[in-house]
Amino acid sequence: RVEVAARGELPLQPGLKGNTSLIQSPGALVVREGETVEIRCVLNSTNVNNIVKIFDIHWYNSRNGIPKLSLYVNGQTYKSPGFSERFQLSRDDASNSYSLTIREVKIADSADYIFCIWGTLFGNGTQLNVTIANPPILIQFPRLERVTEGHTARLWCSMENSEVGNTDVHWYRELPGQDMEWVLTHEAGGSVRRRPGFTERFQPFKDVSNSSFILNVTNVMLIDSAVYYCTVWGDI
Repeated sequence: RVEVAARGELPLQPGLKGNTSLIQSPGALVVREGETVEIRCVLNSTNVNNIVKIFDIHWYNSRNGIPKLSLYVNGQTYKSPGFSERFQLSRDDASNSYSLTIREVKIADSADYIFCIWGTLFGNGTQLNVTIANPPILIQFPRLERVTEGHTARLWCSMENSEVGNTDVHWYRELPGQDMEWVLTHEAGGSVRRRPGFTERFQPFKDVSNSSFILNVTNVMLIDSAVYYCTVWGDI
């Protein structure tokens, strides 16, 4: 838990007296598109007069930025352009806390959300990461490719729920008794980055019509024998 608070009296913040802090949670959220999330911030103070209903509050995307969402004492709200009714602000007197609820989250909602009172007392922030509802599915084939020295091996990796033309693909291999090692990356823009030692014998392609990634290994050698893997997004 990280608490951002001034010690002792807080003369720069009218109305906030005593040892006061904002406890924001959770610190990070990973959700899929369409879900609902709630970010909560508790006003913790040694002064019993510091209660949520007497303060105007704001939500930022960065501490050096401008407020994106505001909830005023009179109940009115302010929302920057682009923040629709999906973003709901509330306060709870019983728990002395504030909440930001985002309904039907979208990829574009991914950002840092930082709670603030008076423009000087901040919560520790929440990092929201929204992923697509249906992540890519990779299917590799053949499971076994037998080739003789000097010939070409072709490895296929088909992808569902995403477009190969807009996706970076990474190829790895695992030699017997060794850790997996990165071979190359074929970026969405078409450029290729290879691990030192891997020459242009290792040629990646994209078959957009069949939604597939292809790795050709030409003039194969005995040392090329390994298990090869394709990955996207770093974890699929």
